[in-house]
Amino acid sequence: METPKKVQYRAKFDSIFQQIGKATNSIWKGEEWSDYVDALNYKTNLLGQNANVKIEFVKDKVKALFLVGNYYTYRRYSFSKEITFSVNKDESKILKDFLERLEVKALEEKIKNILNAYKEMEEKENLERFRIEAFRRVLPFDKKAYNGKYSAYMDGVTVLFEPYTNLLEIKGNSEMALKICGKIAELLNQ
Repeated sequence: METPKKVQYRAKFDSIFQQIGKATNSIWKGEEWSDYVDALNYKTNLLGQNANVKIEFVKDKVKALFLVGNYYTYRRYSFSKEITFSVNKDESKILKDFLERLEVKALEEKIKNILNAYKEMEEKENLERFRIEAFRRVLPFDKKAYNGKYSAYMDGVTVLFEPYTNLLEIKGNSEMALKICGKIAELLNQ
């Protein structure tokens, strides 16, 4: 039985990732991907973000996949790139491929972009929470939204607020709804 390539080439890729660590100011840890797949996985953590390179051996080729961030949860806030090359390629050429073609050299930049995107997402969520709380000060909307709408029940009238489209819906007692429309008209005419 032939020795798996992940065993044959482990020392070569360990050496390459030590050099990548020096180039990117990070420490890369290597491990077998699984017992069933002929692959290695190298990972690091920089600025609180995970990055890994999966190296899969397919016949005489190597498929390398570079992932930064949480690709499966926040695809928009991650980076991934894949390259292939010959398993017999020189170590110095593989290092150059990883740093340039796979863009591992730009690891810190990729992570900063992801962190900036997270920050923007958090700011949007905070603004949305602030808007919802402002509406809650005026009407007693529920704490939880149903189908994305917050609701308030008063005197036989249901007021629904959809914060993402700024839709305000009034249901129930037609007499009360008429009074509310009158107040809205007053506000709009001012």
